[in-house]
Amino acid sequence: MPVIAECGGFLYLHDVLEDEEGNRYPMCGVVPAKAVYQRRSVRFGYITIEEMHKDGWFAGASLRGHEFHHYESEHPGSDLKAVRPYDGSSYRTGYVRDGQYYGFPHLYLPSAPSFVQAFYRKALTYGNAQ
Repeated sequence: MPVIAECGGFLYLHDVLEDEEGNRYPMCGVVPAKAVYQRRSVRFGYITIEEMHKDGWFAGASLRGHEFHHYESEHPGSDLKAVRPYDGSSYRTGYVRDGQYYGFPHLYLPSAPSFVQAFYRKALTYGNAQ
């Protein structure tokens, strides 16, 4: 099923979510990792997001986005490259599967109409197969 799961949705897909008191809560188990509350912001700011494998469903699109969260994942993904515009530094993040994106970055969808169109086509194909 086509999915876009950003930030909180990404946390929900983990095996376990651990809060600031150390309490652990079972989640969906799609991402085989634990997400743990941090006492400070993690990767706060604007980014440009590029798919690492140009043959994926992102269709070579470059999206703008941002991150602001207080959780960290044991495995935040590595299918995308996030580049900070203010200093050019980058890091790997996110998971991309056929018609699925999940990761911490919030995507600014108007920045990449081709991505939105590809997602829409995946959703139509999925819906027509049901």
